Amino acid sequence: MTTISLIVGLIALFFGIVLIKGFQKIKARPPHVGLVLRFGNYTDKVVQPGWRFFFLYPYVESYIPIDASRKNIELTQTIITPDRAQLIVPLNIAFTPIVKEEGNFDQLGGSVADMIKKYIQIGEEEAAKGELKSIAEERLREWATSKEMGPIDFQEAMVSELEAVSLLIKAILGDALDHINSAIPTSILLKFFNEPQSKPSKLEAERYSEDEEKRDWNKLERYLNEEQNDDLTSLKKAIVDRRSIIEQIRRGEASMPIPAFGLYLNQLNIGQIKPAGKLAEALDLMVEEQMQRDGETVELEHVTNSILNLKRKLDGLDFSPSEIKRIVQTERGKTPMNINEILLSPETIGALGQVLDALKGGK
Repeated sequence: MTTISLIVGLIALFFGIVLIKGFQKIKARPPHVGLVLRFGNYTDKVVQPGWRFFFLYPYVESYIPIDASRKNIELTQTIITPDRAQLIVPLNIAFTPIVKEEGNFDQLGGSVADMIKKYIQIGEEEAAKGELKSIAEERLREWATSKEMGPIDFQEAMVSELEAVSLLIKAILGDALDHINSAIPTSILLKFFNEPQSKPSKLEAERYSEDEEKRDWNKLERYLNEEQNDDLTSLKKAIVDRRSIIEQIRRGEASMPIPAFGLYLNQLNIGQIKPAGKLAEALDLMVEEQMQRDGETVELEHVTNSILNLKRKLDGLDFSPSEIKRIVQTERGKTPMNINEILLSPETIGALGQVLDALKGGK
């Protein structure tokens, strides 16, 4: 009886340990999921946050925790435009691992577990950040120097955030974006079909405008009407849809899949492109000189108005224009002078003193 009790007790103890150890908590803050392993091998089972049971944990069943929270990448890329100017491009990218079906998931041709396996295989968060940074930096450098789609100089580059964003999105998402059936670059079509229509850059006007001075799209419009007349409506719809996707991604409201990395791209946006290096110094100097010129213009207008005002108040007294100007400059502290330096009668000096007092009191 004692032996049987011992055996029963050991069995109860064993199952108690199995039950207690088998319950594992998948964290909900920050949100996590778990990819279930069986004998150390991947399965297609994904468990959600909360208490989950794993049989004979960790020997038979276990799991790999995946942080499902949104990840952010902030980087600053220096580019050089064709006119050899240096610019700083601030870039923000946000992504999440694919742990549930969202957006265009049905186009992936795989399960959530398959996407998590790819995310694990590339090295998870840090490796994914490195891959996305590398793609973005390389594509920005190519765009800045491209004679086909890039800016002609630093001035165009500083106002071309949308063009740069659209190229980066295409480079990162690849085939996840619907194909645009046209020989014309998508960045050009985005500007052409925009409402109101965007003007072409100098470089674009050379290719797509009949009159480079007017900078219109007449040549491109004629080409599209002749070459894609039957498909022009569908082409416009495809471009409108692409612009909608770009705007969603810029606002951070997207869930566009990157199946090669097992990620959703949530946001990609470029901040204000700013000058760097010698260009920044030159532009700062230009701004400072312009501010000085503006200040001198305002000061000159003030002096002129003061002279005219004083001339009206001294009407009837014997003062030359140069004397009036000197009096105004004295009142402004620009020219030192005592009131008795002017050869006038005591009565006139007294009257002039009252006028100056009135001018100072009206500042």
